[in-house]
Amino acid sequence: MEVSGKKGKYKKIISNFNTEKGTFCALCNTKSLFEYYGYKLSEAMYCGLSGYLGFFYTREDIESREILYGRIGNHDIILKNLCNALNIKLNERTIYDDKEAWVLAKESLNRNIPLLLCVDDFYLEYHFYFNKIHYLRVVDLIGFDEKEGTVFLYDIEKRTNSIENFKRARNSEVNGIKTNNMWYEFEFPIRFPPLIEPIKNSINKTVKIMLDKEGNETRFYGTAGIRTFAEDIGEWMEKWEKDELYANIENMYVQINRPGGPTVSRSLFSKFLFEASGVINNKELYKIGREFEEISKAWEIIGNLFFKWGAGAYDVIPRIQSRLIEIADKEEQLFTTLRDIIA
Repeated sequence: MEVSGKKGKYKKIISNFNTEKGTFCALCNTKSLFEYYGYKLSEAMYCGLSGYLGFFYTREDIESREILYGRIGNHDIILKNLCNALNIKLNERTIYDDKEAWVLAKESLNRNIPLLLCVDDFYLEYHFYFNKIHYLRVVDLIGFDEKEGTVFLYDIEKRTNSIENFKRARNSEVNGIKTNNMWYEFEFPIRFPPLIEPIKNSINKTVKIMLDKEGNETRFYGTAGIRTFAEDIGEWMEKWEKDELYANIENMYVQINRPGGPTVSRSLFSKFLFEASGVINNKELYKIGREFEEISKAWEIIGNLFFKWGAGAYDVIPRIQSRLIEIADKEEQLFTTLRDIIA
């Protein structure tokens, strides 16, 4: 849809962009953009190929309070891994002038070119972090209406935002990192490569992250990170005053079950293994996928136990700790098995 006036087009929406609801922003937003250009894989397959699954826990004081997550890192790492796996050339572009950035964005849309670009959650009016926390993410810009002062985005689902705040989101400083009106450009191969080797390579990378990546005194990864997290929460009652304690407990419920948390990452990884099982003809991967379905449910239960703790049920602390240790043991077993299968 496009509408023009005397001064040119003031409204444009790319109508054939898939806005079906997805799961995790960096993956589903990339998936929809790739699909627009005719490259169609599932979000779960992109999850696996990007090596999305991981575990991170830190004792540091982070502005977003994202001290725990279930992925390997931010969207930049995930995108680079995915493009490497699929022989896609990835280019990062930036413009320091806000007016020029907006003009170029409109020109792209008027040529039916959607943009995957970097923004700050603080200025996204539909987001939980709006006017609360600065945090980077990527979204698809798929339209604008200058009379209404609105942009149309795809971010897990179709969204709207004021142009004014959208421009702020594109040129914001987040934890010392500036978005600088940054967007990604992709150079696609004629077709994606056969998936057997990329699947094996990505599983091996995930195994190394979960079993072998070393942390330090404040940052912990993989199954070792899960065990450290279990140990640390036993000290929270003495470590923090009441208000800070309950803020951290509530935060854990959110972080565990949010799209980048371990509940969702394990669910996506299970679906990836189901698909991978068929591609490389290995039934063991399907069985392990079923195990990760159960692990995802176990993480969800832990998130809910944190919610109960926040409501005053202090007796859940040892239950949370024991469940975390059980998950760490189970994930270590499964990733060790995956290493043997793929070797």
